[in-house]
Amino acid sequence: MEGFPASVGLDDWTEQDKERLIREIEKAHREWLIAQEMLNQVDTPDLIDYSIYFFKAAEAKYIYLHKLGKAIGLKLSHPVQWEES
Repeated sequence: MEGFPASVGLDDWTEQDKERLIREIEKAHREWLIAQEMLNQVDTPDLIDYSIYFFKAAEAKYIYLHKLGKAIGLKLSHPVQWEES
């Protein structure tokens, strides 16, 4: 994500960076939930394809940000439930 320290070392992250990352994680979580709901509700073939793409992209973003948050020592409120391949 743009503007975050390139290094994952805990000392490289300011409190402002951490707060911004938490907001990004929360936003990505909401996007992921919306994508799940959309995927469950669509029935048009073109929309199904789009919904799958949107869901996978939202999931990848959320997983990445969540792992980054854990790597720098953030205590995150929502658990991540996904299967890694």
